[in-house]
Amino acid sequence: MPELLFELGCEEIPADDLLVLPEELKKRAAQAFEINRLVFTEIETHATPRRLVLRAQIERKQIELREEKVGPPLKVAVDLNGTPTAAGLGFAKNFGLSFQKLKTIQTPRGEYLAAQIVVKGRPASKVLAEILPGIVSQLPFKKFMRWGSEQFLFGRPIRNLLILFDGKIVRTSIAGVSSGRTTFGHRFLSNRKKIPVDSYETYRKQLHENSVVLTLEDRIETIRRELDEQTSAAGGTLKEDPQLLHIMSNEVEFPEVLTGTVSPEFLLLPHEILINAMRKHQKYFCAVDAENRLLPVFFTVLNTRAIKPELIRTGHERVLKARLRDAEFFWNEDRKTTLQARRNALRRLTYREKLGDYSQKIERMIAISHQILLFLNRMELEEPLSTLIQDCKTDLLTLMVGEFPELQGIMAGLYARQDGYPEEQWQALYDQYQPVSAEDPTPRNLLGALLSLTDRIEILTSGYIMNQAPTGSRDPYALRRIATGAMKIVLEHKIDLDFRQMFEHALTLYSIKAKLSAEEMLQGLGELMEARFRFLMEQKGIAQDFLNAILNAEKRSFVDAFAKTNALWAKHNSEDLKTLARGFKRINNIISDQPEYSFREEALQEDGEVRLYRAFNDLEFRVSQNIQQKDYMDALDIMVTLGPEIDNFFDEVMVMTEDPDLRNNRIALLQRISNLYRRIADFSALQIEL
Repeated sequence: MPELLFELGCEEIPADDLLVLPEELKKRAAQAFEINRLVFTEIETHATPRRLVLRAQIERKQIELREEKVGPPLKVAVDLNGTPTAAGLGFAKNFGLSFQKLKTIQTPRGEYLAAQIVVKGRPASKVLAEILPGIVSQLPFKKFMRWGSEQFLFGRPIRNLLILFDGKIVRTSIAGVSSGRTTFGHRFLSNRKKIPVDSYETYRKQLHENSVVLTLEDRIETIRRELDEQTSAAGGTLKEDPQLLHIMSNEVEFPEVLTGTVSPEFLLLPHEILINAMRKHQKYFCAVDAENRLLPVFFTVLNTRAIKPELIRTGHERVLKARLRDAEFFWNEDRKTTLQARRNALRRLTYREKLGDYSQKIERMIAISHQILLFLNRMELEEPLSTLIQDCKTDLLTLMVGEFPELQGIMAGLYARQDGYPEEQWQALYDQYQPVSAEDPTPRNLLGALLSLTDRIEILTSGYIMNQAPTGSRDPYALRRIATGAMKIVLEHKIDLDFRQMFEHALTLYSIKAKLSAEEMLQGLGELMEARFRFLMEQKGIAQDFLNAILNAEKRSFVDAFAKTNALWAKHNSEDLKTLARGFKRINNIISDQPEYSFREEALQEDGEVRLYRAFNDLEFRVSQNIQQKDYMDALDIMVTLGPEIDNFFDEVMVMTEDPDLRNNRIALLQRISNLYRRIADFSALQIEL
């Protein structure tokens, strides 16, 4: 297939945007090619700060399109003599056909005239010229801009457009820039002349010769190799930071790592402050020794060859020293006031419009935590948890968090340690925002878990009170992320909480009138938490039908649902489970929409129903005991043994017999079996072929 080479040359694109743009470009190009009937293979995309690149193999012409257009009814298109009417001739003329080229087709409404339309494929180069500007205009950026007299919106001004198909220029323009066959090299390390290109192979070679490393993977490999070499030379190992590695790989076209030194005096600061100052603001990497202590060095990634490394190093060290000097001042000043002494000042700090200040948020959190501890029967934790809640947001008033907002929560923990709090309590404050993402660890102790959970319940109910529930791709207050963290906390710490009851209580703590009713908010919050449970389980590879089976039966406890899901999924390849699921589909088909009947053992008549009852009666007590003890794996081991007897029952016994007493008793037996088994799962929801 002929090759398409597309390069969009821009001014420097933010690294955050570059994290998603290559995949977005590939996805939108593939969609456009399919819609426009272009046969393609091997789409690959790349990005550097100054270019977006797409390469694909595409057939020379569109696929020929054959369509059948239905016209008027035959009785309208021809008269009784078989002569075409004006309606029939007009239909043919609309498609440039003679009447004789039309055909008759049979439809549910009778015979109709139809035209077979053939749309010949156009040259791919013509189609590409039309669709590539549209693909570019759809690319997502966090912020868009216009430049010059152009009305075209894009993340950064477009300066060059290279489009070749089968070695020839595809003539088009984007944002006033006409396409051609030239590219450009590194901003500083090339001669800045336009570089002619005739294929992707020569394109990559010429970029390399002009100091541009095209692929993200190659830039990551280069940076990682140089970091490992230089951290080893410094006598330590790299403090791993995959996110920063990706960011820096997207900020350079020609990476080179440079080592600098940190004044030893600053190593007395908590390492969290040092790392944040170096990473967040300067985008420096750190190194640690064998005991995981920070070394007095940093590593920066340059976008050029360091001809005068000492001069560059001195500049970086001077900037870092000034920032660390500020951090040292903040640390010393903040410690002059305890966390408890800052509590009253929270009244001056607005939480959210209409929701009051942070002292009001704290009051709601204390009320929510009381309800949680009542439910868990852990009232002995009320005093320490209440203390932590009153202190948890006080670090927002410190100089350190004012300058380094990423350290909120962490600084509360560090200052609490300085104030003499017990380890469990300062660690709880330190971990209060954990987990930030689904991959992050949860708080390391129960107090931290309860503190974080209380905060999240308050944030979620505040969001719904303010009518900011997540919808589609819109989630302005990141409530899905907050809910995911809450769900992860209860599952990992086995906090067996009834979320509906907690939300119901929390919603009574607000004085403002919500747009939604309390029941609508509770339903929305319940659906959100279930969706987050499903999300976490799907990340573990658990199939949707297994989740349906569990959640159809377990409506209150996500901790129980988690344990049941793990037990059920452990048997997902079991033939016994498949047999049981098939039997329960038949049971469910019979008992659904039936009233509850009373079972009488003496009313059993046929061998099949007697054997089923005896088998069920034999396991009922043992299964109930295991479920009561939350030993769901052992319960399932016993439960699946009933599958063959259910099959035999349906083979030998007519449930829906004409005798109403007999029929109702058999339904009652199936209801009794279903009621026990639904204490684990709705087995009929499992997608097992009958």
